[in-house]
Amino acid sequence: MQPTTTSAGSTSGRGEPASMHRPRPSLPHSIFGIIRQRNTYAGLLYVLVSFPITLATFVAFVTLISAGGGLAITIVGIPLLVATMYLWCATAEVERVLANNMLGSEIRPLPFAGEEGPLWSLARIRTRLGNWYTWRALTFVLLRFGVATAGACVVLGTLGLSLQMMAAPIVYGPADGIEFMVWDIDRLSEALLLAAAGALFVIPSLHVSRLTAWLMGRFNELLLQSPEGAAAAGGVGDAAAAVLAWEGIGAARRGRGASIATLQLRAW
Repeated sequence: MQPTTTSAGSTSGRGEPASMHRPRPSLPHSIFGIIRQRNTYAGLLYVLVSFPITLATFVAFVTLISAGGGLAITIVGIPLLVATMYLWCATAEVERVLANNMLGSEIRPLPFAGEEGPLWSLARIRTRLGNWYTWRALTFVLLRFGVATAGACVVLGTLGLSLQMMAAPIVYGPADGIEFMVWDIDRLSEALLLAAAGALFVIPSLHVSRLTAWLMGRFNELLLQSPEGAAAAGGVGDAAAAVLAWEGIGAARRGRGASIATLQLRAW
């Protein structure tokens, strides 16, 4: 009788995949287990930090493009537009790395590695301008602000509201009371009741936040996903990935990833 194999991708003695024998999580675990999952808080952090980052990049690129376009008839305008083009491509590459590390996305690097020549050579600039992903990256950078704003509003309107409700007994004052929407709370028992309702609202809020992060990840993949086998971008993408995945300087001392640690230090 042959032993049953349980490794990944193997089959049992009856010829069935081993994954078919794994028990499905129960309904309570599916609902309340979100509290213990790292992806929940990684996605929540991604949604919250995306708003200030995209606000800054949106304002910067709109200003640079407007200034470069206005000065295009002069010598200053053209180099400014070219520098802005390289900058928005680098920004999209960093956003890709953030999404892969915080949302678990699998977005391949942008296909700019096949470019040849110095950065400011006419041949390389012409190649970058003719690359469809240059303009997809610009579209991503500009539309990302609206997506990040909507995501932040959803998270603050659900999880932020539940935390505000839970803080009712803390901010409650016997003299003035507090006001929550149309409810005038003038007794401590009412504040405690509101806090209990807020605690019950945390779990649904976390599910909404995780769904929001998932939708933002799909938006990233829609605009930034490169075709398989395309030449990957280097430089900024490699450096950003190394920084985010850094295990610390001690990793090199333990004999692991000396070259990676060198790149990480240079990136920092």
